[in-house]
Amino acid sequence: RNASTGTGEATNSAALKVPAGTLVADRIEVTGDAWPTGAATTLTSTLYGPLSAPPTQRANAPANTPVHFQSAHTINGRGTYTTTSTRLHAPGWYTYDESTLEIQGFAPAWNGTYGLTRETILVPWSPSVITIAHDEETEVGGQNTRRTRDEIRVVGGRPNTSITATARLYYHGPNEPNQTPSVPGSATLVTTQTASIALNAAGTGIGFTPWFTLPAGSAEGYYTWVVTLPATDWSNSYTSPYGVEAETFDLVRDAGQQEIRTVTSQQRAEVRDHIYDTLIVRDGNADLAAFPL
Repeated sequence: RNASTGTGEATNSAALKVPAGTLVADRIEVTGDAWPTGAATTLTSTLYGPLSAPPTQRANAPANTPVHFQSAHTINGRGTYTTTSTRLHAPGWYTYDESTLEIQGFAPAWNGTYGLTRETILVPWSPSVITIAHDEETEVGGQNTRRTRDEIRVVGGRPNTSITATARLYYHGPNEPNQTPSVPGSATLVTTQTASIALNAAGTGIGFTPWFTLPAGSAEGYYTWVVTLPATDWSNSYTSPYGVEAETFDLVRDAGQQEIRTVTSQQRAEVRDHIYDTLIVRDGNADLAAFPL
């Protein structure tokens, strides 16, 4: 007995891992003594699942184990038989178990073993994330900057497990980024942060990266987070798009406090001299504008 897709099979040491939507069946080898002429029995094949954990080998399935599919087949001698195929969609572990009726005068009723590794199939979970960048103004070395952290909500993960998300903050440039499937080569990696997220019975959970402050002298412009979930023995990897609006914020430096002053055209004047005042607007070391009054 081996769980099979027709091109791949489970083994004694590893369950068969298949993507959602795959057709599977069980291949059954009947060996032993030659069967009497006309002898036959009915084999019932039961595919249990989906299960949230690998099945434990035992004589029979535990009570209330979900059944995904069941089929009956006539067995009339030695040879190879294949059960009716079924398509798997939901993530989790599935395992085949079979039983046969008695063949009077030849063979007693038979029941297979539940949870054999070679009879087990895994459809990996495919988690994804919903993310929101949090940012707020702060000051470093007398210069305004921003500090940020990423809120990461995992959905579609394996229930009652934990996962470590990796969030990378990129500097995009002076213009707001467009959303793209991958990080462009022109983006500059600023920092890498992680968040450990506990998933509940529905396979969802929320975590936050630590706060990160953009150093003094960081370039003005747009920054954006990208989040990655790693592949595990039971789940597929995931990377969020680059430039997601909710993951993007901009850094704008304060222009500085403008100075406004007036200067007279001359401090000493004779009778009938024409004098006037000039209003000067100054920013830092530069005069921005002068207005004669």
